[in-house]
Parts: sequence; structure tokens; C-alpha cells
Amino acid sequence: LRAEVLPLADEDATAYAGVLAAYRLPKDDAGRGERIRDALERACEVPLRIAEGAAEVAMLAADLAARGNPNLRGDAATAVHLAVAAVRSATCLVLINAELGDLGPKPVERADDLMAIADVAAERLTG
Repeated sequence: LRAEVLPLADEDATAYAGVLAAYRLPKDDAGRGERIRDALERACEVPLRIAEGAAEVAMLAADLAARGNPNLRGDAATAVHLAVAAVRSATCLVLINAELGDLGPKPVERADDLMAIADVAAERLTG
């Protein structure tokens, strides 16, 4: 998971640079609106991939907290909380970019699904 997720930080920066570049186009540029929308769509894709990885980490850590070494339960619980925060942060970016780009319900629904997975992981700590 680490190998999959670490490069996403650079991809996210690149995607956001694309958003900034699209907004810098002259307002009378005929393709500006489409370029902005495309850039915002890309700016949703990367955080969704980050949220997917973080949701998986949250579930794995919740499983470790429940069935792993009891002496490491606090570490596993911390991992769950940090992963849930990562999902929440990434999905927040998705919601913002989807709204700005008027991208429809699909990215928002996926973000909601991933947040629900993270919430289940957090609930497993107390349940």
C-alpha cells in the first residue's frame, strides 16, 4: 500500500497545478471552461485513490487492533484514527473539486462510500 500511495502526493500536486493553470487561462479563451472541468476531474481522481488506500489501511489496522498483539493495540488504534483522518481529508478535496467542476454525483458517491468504510473501521475500535 505504501508503494502505491506515496507517489500519489506528487500526482496530487501535479493535478492541482493543472487546476491552477486552467484557471489562469484568459477568461475569453473558448476552451477555458472545459480545461477547468477536466483539471478538476483529475483533481478528484487522485484524492479518491488516496482515500482508497487510506480506507484499506484503516480496515487493516482495525483488524490488527481487534486480533493482533494486545500490547500493540494502541498503535493499531492510532493507525486507524490517522487513516480515517486521511480518508476524511482526501474526500473533502473530492467534494470541493466535484462541486467547483460541476462533475455530477459519481465522485461524491465514491467519496461517501470510502468515508463509510473508514467509519466502519473506527467503529470496530469501540464495538
